[in-house]
Amino acid sequence: MNNFNAIGRLITEPTFRQAGGVDVCDFKLSVRTRGKNEQGYPNSIVIKCTLWRKLAELARNVGLYKGQNAGVRGMLDMEVFSDKNGIPRTNLLLDVEDIDFIRQTDMPSKAEVRGDADDVTGMPAPVVAQDPDCPF
Repeated sequence: MNNFNAIGRLITEPTFRQAGGVDVCDFKLSVRTRGKNEQGYPNSIVIKCTLWRKLAELARNVGLYKGQNAGVRGMLDMEVFSDKNGIPRTNLLLDVEDIDFIRQTDMPSKAEVRGDADDVTGMPAPVVAQDPDCPF
């Protein structure tokens, strides 16, 4: 069974496109892992996420944006390739089956930053614990 769950932060603006008449949304998610690097920053992995059909449409309607936290669940895959210098590289790919849009209660939504009338979801923001020891 291939079922991957993670919570992370979008590090790219989502791109929206159509593939064969189907809505698609792509973005990169940074997920923290254990430990720290040589500079003292937390280790993280980057996952290329793809949302299809209704999830892609929902992401567009809700206003998913770079810097937002999101919880994702889906099937994980790897893409192995060589960069322009011939060095082998690996991308982690996630075919997202479910997504939770996480917004910190003290941060405005993208709609509020842009000055749009109301929050595009029409729903209250989820309550997120404000734990100072939490690495996210």
